[in-house]
Amino acid sequence: IDVKKSVAVPPVSIQKEIYRIATAARKKSAQIYRHKGQIISRKSTEQSFVWHQINRGGKLGYQINRKHPLIQAMLSESNKNEIKQLLELIEETIPVPAIISDYSDHSDELLQPYEGKDMVDYDKAIEKLYNAYLLSGASPAKALEIIAGTEPFIYSPEKIELFCEKKGIKK
Repeated sequence: IDVKKSVAVPPVSIQKEIYRIATAARKKSAQIYRHKGQIISRKSTEQSFVWHQINRGGKLGYQINRKHPLIQAMLSESNKNEIKQLLELIEETIPVPAIISDYSDHSDELLQPYEGKDMVDYDKAIEKLYNAYLLSGASPAKALEIIAGTEPFIYSPEKIELFCEKKGIKK
């Protein structure tokens, strides 16, 4: 520890062990952050997140989950080739360095999904999924259970309740 007590340098003999422990802690922290909200959705057995971490050529990146219910619904429509191209463009140009920088410098200032947006946008997304599940043969309760386990809805179960109230849907 220096005289000002502002810098601490551990002994060389334990630096590798400290680095190993810190790396493991960062990985666990990142995994928990990426999947925040899993506990919120208690009813759902499966969860569907929008983004997947990928490894391409030994480097990490992110890819949009093509099995996410909203993405699947869009890809089943007539303009699926254009949508696939759009998704690939988004994936290839996601500004990961800027996101990391913003998160580390302003983590308390980052928007949560649908924060500050009109509830109508959120309801439209829920309704699209709900109707798609009903058309595929799911019961209303099962459709709502699946939606509750789907990102971004896992973060705000109370908004699903509001949607049900507005539409007169009984669980």
